[in-house]
Amino acid sequence: MNQKIFTRFFYTILLLSCFTILATGQAFFTETFDGGLPATWKAQKVVGNDAASANWVHSTTGPGGSFAISPLASTTAGNGWMIFDSDLNCNEATGQNAWLISPVVDASDKTSVFLVFETFYRKFNDRPQIRIGTDLNDLNSWATIEVFPGINNNEYGGKLESNEQLNPQVLRIDITEHAAGEAAFYFAFQFLSTSETIQAGTSFGCAYAWQIDDVQLTSESKPDNELVAVDPLLPDNYATPVSQVDSIFFALSIINNGKLPQTNVSVTVDIAGDNGDTLTIMEDIGDIDPSDTLDIIFDETFVPSGTGIYTYDYTITQTEVDNVISNNKRSGAFIISEGLYSKDDNRIASATQPGTVSGENWEIGNYYFVVEEGFEAYEADFSVASNDDAHLGQSVTVFLYKVTGDILDGLEDDELETVGFGSYDFTNEENFDLVSAELFPLDGELEPGVELTPGEYLLMVQYTPDMFVPYSELAYNLNYQIATVVKNGGWFLGGFGSGVTAQVRMRIRSTTTSTKDPQLTDNQIDIYPNPVQNTLNVKIDLQEVTTQAQVSVMDARGRTMMVRSYEGVKSQTIPVDVSHWASGTYFLHVRTDEGVKTERIVVQH
Repeated sequence: MNQKIFTRFFYTILLLSCFTILATGQAFFTETFDGGLPATWKAQKVVGNDAASANWVHSTTGPGGSFAISPLASTTAGNGWMIFDSDLNCNEATGQNAWLISPVVDASDKTSVFLVFETFYRKFNDRPQIRIGTDLNDLNSWATIEVFPGINNNEYGGKLESNEQLNPQVLRIDITEHAAGEAAFYFAFQFLSTSETIQAGTSFGCAYAWQIDDVQLTSESKPDNELVAVDPLLPDNYATPVSQVDSIFFALSIINNGKLPQTNVSVTVDIAGDNGDTLTIMEDIGDIDPSDTLDIIFDETFVPSGTGIYTYDYTITQTEVDNVISNNKRSGAFIISEGLYSKDDNRIASATQPGTVSGENWEIGNYYFVVEEGFEAYEADFSVASNDDAHLGQSVTVFLYKVTGDILDGLEDDELETVGFGSYDFTNEENFDLVSAELFPLDGELEPGVELTPGEYLLMVQYTPDMFVPYSELAYNLNYQIATVVKNGGWFLGGFGSGVTAQVRMRIRSTTTSTKDPQLTDNQIDIYPNPVQNTLNVKIDLQEVTTQAQVSVMDARGRTMMVRSYEGVKSQTIPVDVSHWASGTYFLHVRTDEGVKTERIVVQH
């Protein structure tokens, strides 16, 4: 993503919180920030402005800026935690350098020292660091350890543990080299966003936030008991029409990050709908050895009884008392709707685009599976963002593709059939406004409604290079599911990663089966060249002479470019001059006594 553009929307959702006493194990230093910044700690601004947000502050609510990430769900979040809210401060002119400094620590009798803390962090041209030193008057002399090496702008620190949205993420950093044997040292959490931390672009001093809680120093490299739930399997869609509901599967992975085997492990998923539907499923796992990861797929599935908002809560239990109980739980929600397909959960995090756009446009959209026939897609909902309102005065095209090949083997253009299209002109829409475009079939019908047959579909929006697609952070696990798809030169089934879910939705409705005109074959209608620069040839080769052949062309916004009628045609090649048409996508429709055919053509100058 080239720019940090983003706003927040929230959907009513039940979130499970669990606060327990932090298990200290072999810890010789602990801090839970109960009620505020302790008097023995120091928050020191090195670079920044005069705002209170230019330094570390105590919080019980979390980030407050326009680009706010979620509040830290730490073990003792109930009594507050420390935060540097870079976005709330947003001091691009000067930058930000703020230190949260511990009291003096004695580790003279320790041969190893590990710093353990719970955190939630997202990156944008900044660099969180741990600093260890002995001289409060010479911070430059302190040792430096980067906390989140290897992550990119707009990614979460949890990516280091295979789950971008771990909240809390429990980090265990080895500071033995700088602290073991020291009778009087300090450690600090340093938030740095200056010209030296730029990863892309030129902006600094306006990142997201870094949140810290439940800090320990321990001589143990690992706790005895530490199970972590990661990668919970999401339902195929956040919203699925009730007519298209199939069995919902549940799965997640369990990691034993402790030193000891964990015994009598079980995992439970509780499903509850606001319509009264409930189900509890439990799987007995047995024992899990240290460093093992188990992928759990529940044998029992769930079929919702009707429309409603459903929540699901995964909970891991074992005989031992877990070091951090909060990361033994994962929660989420999904909707059974009347007619809406949606991958995003309406909690828009940001907007993104390819680093380099191949060609004049790029496409992004979502994969939807149709189970039952007798329905049609009549509308696409989506949104856009741009810098300096560059989208205003422009238009986008929407395409509905039917997948004809094996999508898991990758996609090529010849494995997709364009079955519907639509368009939208932006006039006064603000960034992230949700807009709707009617979907029209390619059989010449002038009314919206694309007939759906059971199978796989891609609903894609074609953006210009200066447009960004808004997305939510539902992390569909790509090992199980396909969610967002990008076309930028070639097709990318993984999109921009499992945590980037495009806001591109499809609405369907029931339809009565009607008799439609037969479709002409490729042998009867041949269109070439395609793409075309100057002259498009439409070759008609019918079995019998048709009383009338009509050739019409519409652009992607539904405007008629030309209509021609020919009498007594059987075999004929019709030239169409496109040299004066703008580059872009058009739809050519041929109607004869023997049937109809619509072809997508591309004009390139």
